[in-house]
Amino acid sequence: GIMRTAKGYSEFFSSWKGIVGDHLSAHSRIVELDKTVLVVEADHPGWIQLIQMKRTTILESIRRQFPELTVTAISIKLRKSGSADLILQKTKRPIEIADTEKSTIVEAPGEDIIRDPYAKISDESFKDLLRRLEQSIKKGSR
Repeated sequence: GIMRTAKGYSEFFSSWKGIVGDHLSAHSRIVELDKTVLVVEADHPGWIQLIQMKRTTILESIRRQFPELTVTAISIKLRKSGSADLILQKTKRPIEIADTEKSTIVEAPGEDIIRDPYAKISDESFKDLLRRLEQSIKKGSR
């Protein structure tokens, strides 16, 4: 099969752009194929969410283009370099209460990602694109 050849393997890795499109492939890449799990790396939690939302479509495309592969799941992780590093540090840092008079409610950094998945995205047009995509997915799944 295709995976026995180096050419086939690199073909699969470079097919990512064709599978997810220019926008998503600019911010994510295939890291490895671990048995039946495709390991993908993205440079921001927003992109991770987007890939998760499109997971089914991505898997279908892979099955169509590479029928000899058995890809059953996608595992997405945050790229550990550049700006992604800052995000990791922020969410893992222990919470310290410096001044108890100011506030008794302490919120773990990163919690706002759950409430507003777009809060950390500074690019307004990208934020808008994500919101529109989310709306169309919601409409389509009814």
